[in-house]
Amino acid sequence: MVLLNELENSLFGLALEAGESKEIDFKSERMVHITMASLDVKKKSDEFVPLIVKTSETSKYILCTLSKPRVMQQPVQLMLNAGENVKFYLDCQQGHVNLTGYYIQEDNLMPFEQDDRAEKIAKANRELAEYMYGGGEDDSNLESEDDADDDDVDDDDDGDEEDDDEEEEEEEVQTNGKRKLNGADVKSKNQKTEEKPPKLVSADNETKKLAGGVTIKDTKVGKGPEAKKGKFVHVYYAGRLKQNGKQFDSCQSGKPFKFRLGSGEVIKGWDIGFENMKVGGKRQIVVPPNMGYGKKRMGNDIPANSTLIFDVELKAVS
Repeated sequence: MVLLNELENSLFGLALEAGESKEIDFKSERMVHITMASLDVKKKSDEFVPLIVKTSETSKYILCTLSKPRVMQQPVQLMLNAGENVKFYLDCQQGHVNLTGYYIQEDNLMPFEQDDRAEKIAKANRELAEYMYGGGEDDSNLESEDDADDDDVDDDDDGDEEDDDEEEEEEEVQTNGKRKLNGADVKSKNQKTEEKPPKLVSADNETKKLAGGVTIKDTKVGKGPEAKKGKFVHVYYAGRLKQNGKQFDSCQSGKPFKFRLGSGEVIKGWDIGFENMKVGGKRQIVVPPNMGYGKKRMGNDIPANSTLIFDVELKAVS
């Protein structure tokens, strides 16, 4: 049974049961901030209880994974605007999870508080909208505009250089048949200074072995901020089984999957596999069973003792 309660007109609560068939289609009438996911330990549950959020029929990601012997309660930071629609479900056979948080009372805020709230919401939703919905100006357009500005500046500089050359020619004196300017040889205007091409940064294709047997291989080195423990990372990924190459999960468009690195929200192989990766980079992470889901079968797609291969791309760090 699904329960959706408003406690004292400010607290928010949502109860979830195991199974994709019991998916909850949630549309908030007011702005809500979901802050905690808690496993109901009084009821039977699988060893791992993944909480899935779907933003569309093709885009879904793991909000967190709860476990009785390990993580029974997990803080989350999910803010939904009024009218925004998402779906929740538990990707397991048994388990009950409660989502809690609070509704944001806009009418009770002072003007300066509203400004502060708007700034915080804008910062939070920048990751969930600009990066995840693909909003904002196209980078290629911005680059082309910058290039155009640079070309204009170069044209102006070229014009100034030509004027300077003409002035220098007027000051030239003939000495022993050579063209001189204040004792220095003058180069012909047609002679151009050779420019060295910019150095290209190549991808580090070396396979590296990390703790627990996890291996990583960078297929593209990023140039943006670096992923570090305690930071939120926003990633695209595709996961497949090493034994047969079958894909079991992916998030490659729309909102990237977001989690706090090193906090245990995801499997251990991810917590160490994304470390030191830079925004814009692409990497392959191979996760052995002991750093993944171990001896337990996960849903219908991941058998016990499976080695997992993830092709990932780091979209943002916050």
